[in-house]
Amino acid sequence: MKKVIVILSIYTLLVFLCCIGETYIYRSVPELVPECVSSYRFYRGISWFLSLLPSILISGFCIACSIQWKRNATDSRRRFSPAMIDRYRFVIIISLVFVFILSFSAEIGRPIVNRKLAAFENGPVELENDLKTAETFLAEEKYDLAYIYARRASAVAPRNAEALGMLKRTKDALEIYNDRAMSDDSFVTVDEEEKPLYAQDHSYSVKELIARARKAYEAEEWFNAHYWATLAIDACKGVDTNLDTAHDIADKAWNILRSPSRYENSELNLIFAKKQKGYFALSSGDYLQAYYIFLELQKNIIGADPDVERFFALAKEGMENQYFFIDETQNMDLLSNGHNVYFSLKNPDGTKSVYFIKSLMDSKDSGKSVRYLKNLTIVKYDRKGNFINSVNVPIAKVISQSTSVFDDDSKKILGIDKTWKTVPYLMMLAVDRNTQGLVSRPSYRYAETGLPLEIMEEEELVGLAVDVSKIPPAQEVSDYAPNTAILSMPYADFASINMASESASAMTIFSLMHFIPNAVEYGFSAEVFRESLVSRLMYPLFILILFVFAASAGWNYRIENSSPHFKTSWLFIILLFGLIMYLIVEMAVYMFNIVNYVLVGTFNQASLVAAAVVYVTLFVGASFYFMSRKA
Repeated sequence: MKKVIVILSIYTLLVFLCCIGETYIYRSVPELVPECVSSYRFYRGISWFLSLLPSILISGFCIACSIQWKRNATDSRRRFSPAMIDRYRFVIIISLVFVFILSFSAEIGRPIVNRKLAAFENGPVELENDLKTAETFLAEEKYDLAYIYARRASAVAPRNAEALGMLKRTKDALEIYNDRAMSDDSFVTVDEEEKPLYAQDHSYSVKELIARARKAYEAEEWFNAHYWATLAIDACKGVDTNLDTAHDIADKAWNILRSPSRYENSELNLIFAKKQKGYFALSSGDYLQAYYIFLELQKNIIGADPDVERFFALAKEGMENQYFFIDETQNMDLLSNGHNVYFSLKNPDGTKSVYFIKSLMDSKDSGKSVRYLKNLTIVKYDRKGNFINSVNVPIAKVISQSTSVFDDDSKKILGIDKTWKTVPYLMMLAVDRNTQGLVSRPSYRYAETGLPLEIMEEEELVGLAVDVSKIPPAQEVSDYAPNTAILSMPYADFASINMASESASAMTIFSLMHFIPNAVEYGFSAEVFRESLVSRLMYPLFILILFVFAASAGWNYRIENSSPHFKTSWLFIILLFGLIMYLIVEMAVYMFNIVNYVLVGTFNQASLVAAAVVYVTLFVGASFYFMSRKA
């Protein structure tokens, strides 16, 4: 065994040095950051070496076995001799070590090296983009993000003066910011998760709500009095004995709020009138209008106004359930995944929606996972595959919505499985944080057969005809179309779809196993991903079979004692033999992939079991073939 390991080590080292040497001799390289050229050549040599590693180890193992068994073969005069069985154990032990090395190389080593090479090739563009991004975040006082991108720039070009200068600037700014934060009481964080204001207000009992309403009424805080009394009415659910009291306070406060004038001072009357308008919008569920009214009041009122602060917070919470702010996506191009994402979903009513996303950005908002989508297009088809409508929106937002907020009937209507913890909640309306009227909204297009049923119900109101030529512009139609949606899929599947849209090889084995059962539901070909899974799971066994056959070849063509010129002649043919073995291994891998495609196409979901049977049978056959060798 020692001799085999020594021979294999020398042979592998020799080929490694040849690969590294060749990459420096072969001077053609793409456009790179100047200081990365040498590193690129080195990693390119490693990439070549790893691509050759299976044929290196298999051919080297064959050669080593030939040398190892050149003597003492007399104990194997008959087939299946004890000596050959002992040699078989030796072959399996050594082969398993090499199988582990090659599997590690295929699943981890080569992807890492290839990503490194891709990073070098994209280096000039990445360096420029990272420096721009760091400068942008630095100007926005987002020092942690600026430092991250400065580090990325310095990783791309470790000796680049501009990258090093940016790294120092962002590091210094971040340290100053952290020092200031540590000395400022306002930066003290609370471990307990803060509940939304709306949820806090609804957590009080009926008696507590009435007590708050009565206290506010006595203090002539009419807005708060009506607000708390209204919450008490909702909490009574029509049966509580305190219902009449809650109605009485609410009615009295409402009558006062409806009065045309409350103050002699015209400015105070103007403020009160705006409060009225904002509160009425909030009460009617028009959170967007209420948000802008209370935002304007916040800017114009000198000093703190508890009513304005509370109702502004409530309006913002309600508004953010339907809208999001345009400036949330300002770094979309910098932080997006860089590739298209596409999938389809079967809707609970039997229709199908196809989703296409130009790029996607993952983020966090109040600890929740959030995804921003750029250039989202949704095309809807009926059960027969006929086009119904399409919607396009420049930017959209997806948040994880807990399924606990839906009752059983709602889950059935929305197509939500009871086992799902969260589902994607899609928002397609974006508004400006400070200016009313600036809205990014979806544009709808409909089939020539007419408008969908939910739009046709509004036809008399808007004066539309079914004829497509008379359909108003998309922006007008979208006023009557849905701008939010619950997607009938687990939120966690978004990550798998993102990787699947790139390629099956970009997914881990565990991701493939999780994704394949749902691939067809999301519009992907399950066979492509299943073939990738079968090939990657069967690869170790396939390589083990090749090693057993290589050991058999080593026995069949072992070096006999009668070869006096072995050492000299072997040095001349070793590289030629390695080349021949490389071609053989490549052809074997090609056939391996073809067989896997056939198995997947024939057995579909049982293809992994079928592949295991095939390759176990081949392994048993190769094992019997080796143990049946004789001198």
